[in-house]
Formats: sequence, C-alpha cells, structure tokens
Amino acid sequence: MRIYIFFLLALFIFSCKQDNDVPKNIIQQDRMQELLWDMARADAFIAGFAGKDDSSFNRIKETVTLYRQIFQLHNTDREKFNKSLEWYQQHPRVLKPILDTLQNRRREIMQERSKPPTLLRIDSLRKSRKTLKP
Repeated sequence: MRIYIFFLLALFIFSCKQDNDVPKNIIQQDRMQELLWDMARADAFIAGFAGKDDSSFNRIKETVTLYRQIFQLHNTDREKFNKSLEWYQQHPRVLKPILDTLQNRRREIMQERSKPPTLLRIDSLRKSRKTLKP
C-alpha cells in the first residue's frame, strides 16, 4: 500500500496540466493534506508496529480497515479520494505545496525525536524517581 501511495505521489509531480483551482467536487487542498498525512501515518503504523508478533496478522486487511476509518474521520470515501487523487495527479502545481508541507511535517517530527533529552526533562525524571521511592 505504501508503494502505491509513493507511486501516485511521483505521478503527481510529473503530471503536466496547469489549472490551479480545485473544483468543488474534489477534496480541497487542506483536507487532502490532512487525509494524506493520516494515511501515511497509518502505513507507518502497519509497517512498523502492527502484527509484529502475530503470524496471522493480515497487513492488507488491516490497512484497508485503517483507510476506511480515515475516510470516515475525514467525511469522505474511497471513490471521492481516488477521484481527487486523479485530479491532483493532473495538477502538480497544486499538489506540490501539499507534498512539501507533508515532507516538512515529517522532517520536524524526526528532528524532534532525535533531540537529546533536555535538562528540564532529566530533572523531572529524577524528581519523579525520588517521590516513588518508599
């Protein structure tokens, strides 16, 4: 499923149609950005955590289930998403800011995770250990 999304994103970038106004029957840019973000997070969850110790875990089924929940959360469905995705594939200038924002969000999260613990966090951990001792 992740390969499918990355393939579609690559297609978006190389499409050539130039109309930049998103039609009303297409998921608007801000909603599409949030939808793609949630789908990428779902893919990361399935790939990295879900079913690691369960040989009967069906990744495809679970991915489809998560996507349905995401569509429901965003008040849309697979058909409207696919139609919108097609439109964005044909309008790379509209898609590029969405993808750039998603990439920046990911980069910020990764940078935040790679930071060493701050002195404040270290001190608060020490304090909590002292209060837990009998």
